[in-house]
Amino acid sequence: MKVSALFFIIFAFMLTVVSAQEEQVDQQEMMKKWQEYMTPGDVHKHMQTAEGEWNADMKFWMAPGTEPAVSTGETSIKMILGGRYLQMTHKGVVMGMPTEGMSIESYDNDKKEFTSIWIDNMGTGMMISKGTISDDMKTINYSGLMYDPMSGSDIKTRQVSTMVDENTMKFEMFQEFNGAEFKSMEILYKRK
Repeated sequence: MKVSALFFIIFAFMLTVVSAQEEQVDQQEMMKKWQEYMTPGDVHKHMQTAEGEWNADMKFWMAPGTEPAVSTGETSIKMILGGRYLQMTHKGVVMGMPTEGMSIESYDNDKKEFTSIWIDNMGTGMMISKGTISDDMKTINYSGLMYDPMSGSDIKTRQVSTMVDENTMKFEMFQEFNGAEFKSMEILYKRK
């Protein structure tokens, strides 16, 4: 009886040691994965090149074939949370109305994709888009949904954000109208 009890205690101790070692390995692997996930990489460093103050020349089309409404604004761009996210703050006038807007842009190291969230004082919702960056890191192609209060439903959007050169950026947005895509917005940013 004592021998079997001793054997059981030794066996339980060995299981505990093996389990603790496996847990330690799992914790080390987990910490390594989180470290890789949370560390800004080359794409984040590239995003940082947009930091600064910008003038924005904007064009808006209400429907295909119409003349654009034209306006100007100012945009401030900075990296936040240790260089992990890009925050863009915009002020201007659109169709005679003062506007303010803000976006947060992220690049997910594991998913290899961008997420952009846009909010402004022209609505109460959020436009959320997902995208990928070109190999030369000059163009991000997004797709997402935007709420249209006229139809009472979401509409598909496509956005193209291009770093033309270190002092020029271009943003284009396309949306569906009667089943066909048209350009609804273009913003040309010039560094101040």
